[in-house]
Amino acid sequence: MQSGASLEDMTASLAQQARSYLAGEMSADTLAFEDVTVDPASAMLSEHTVILRLGGSCGLLTAFSFSQELGDHLLHQATGHKEFPAERRMLYRRSVLAQAASMIVGHWLADMGEPDTAISLTPTVVLNGAQDTDLPENTIFASRSLMTDAGNVDIHLMGSSPCSGRFFSRPGHSSDASVQVPSSLRT
Repeated sequence: MQSGASLEDMTASLAQQARSYLAGEMSADTLAFEDVTVDPASAMLSEHTVILRLGGSCGLLTAFSFSQELGDHLLHQATGHKEFPAERRMLYRRSVLAQAASMIVGHWLADMGEPDTAISLTPTVVLNGAQDTDLPENTIFASRSLMTDAGNVDIHLMGSSPCSGRFFSRPGHSSDASVQVPSSLRT
């Protein structure tokens, strides 16, 4: 995929990576994709949302909002269907969701990248409860829902302004545009 792709194209590509990962690694077959129109000012992220910030000229945020059912399925797949005490179950589910999001984004970035391209990626942030996004007015936002036989995931890409030119920055070059995780989304 070209680095000058639209946010919607990048979101579609990210959803395809999610589809491949969930089917191949977690036995969750995709039933449907759906583009979602979201107003950034009023968007809500579920309590099972994982956020990663991408470096580059746009400073994008990725957010994966997993349904409870898909989160449980991923936990069972990752742990060989073991049962855990309730207090550990949530911790393990959060870890599995963070790992899934990191793997999906990592594979997506490898496909998106170009030779001699530096791509930074922050550690994952897993939300503690459903939250609104509290994003600036000029935020661009693209979303796609992925429905699987094990549950759903909403995939979001958010940026601070429309991107022009290259998405990723070259090694040794800094980016002047960035998106910070809003304080309301930090854990």
